[in-house]
Amino acid sequence: MTGGEYFLAILLFIIGILIAIGKILVSEQPYTYKAIIGKAILNGMTSLMAGMLLLTFTSASPLVILGFGAFLGSLGTETTIKILKDKLGLKGDK
Repeated sequence: MTGGEYFLAILLFIIGILIAIGKILVSEQPYTYKAIIGKAILNGMTSLMAGMLLLTFTSASPLVILGFGAFLGSLGTETTIKILKDKLGLKGDK
């Protein structure tokens, strides 16, 4: 990986964390520190999946990749949590 690719990966991870923190701040549900940190990490990793665009579209603009990362960070985390809860048989409101 080049320096630019590392920077993009870090930026995608930070975008995911900020999306998770923003969702938690506007939520009326009380969260523990463990849940906040867990959601932030999961959201950051989900946003990193936008880097997979570079495998298919090698000339994709960094702005497109960042936008897709934000999209995945917003929708992907909630879907991932729901799938994990369903597979593990956990009860919850989401």
